[in-house]
This record gives sequence, C-alpha cells and structure tokens, in this order.
Amino acid sequence: MTVFRRLIASVGFYVVLDLAAAALLSRLSPGWNPAAVEASYRIPARYYHHGLV
Repeated sequence: MTVFRRLIASVGFYVVLDLAAAALLSRLSPGWNPAAVEASYRIPARYYHHGLV
C-alpha cells in the first residue's frame, strides 16, 4: 500500500509540475496577449484607402 501511495504522490507531483510549466510557457509565449495578437494582424493605416475605412 505504501508503494501505491508513493506512486500516486509522485504522479500527482509531476502532473502539477507539468501544468505549472504549461501555464508559465503559455504566459511567456508572444501569442498569449490578445492585444499583441490583434496588433500583429492590423493593417498599417497607410495601406487603407479613405473610402474603405
């Protein structure tokens, strides 16, 4: 029973570690910020025709 509990605890630790790493990496990636994503797709104003805006 002790081996089983130790296995469950170690698996739980690695699951928490994996989730924390995924959260950290997603925050560090450039695409997590919606404003940055929107700005990357924005067409510069000099390319707009005045009748299209």
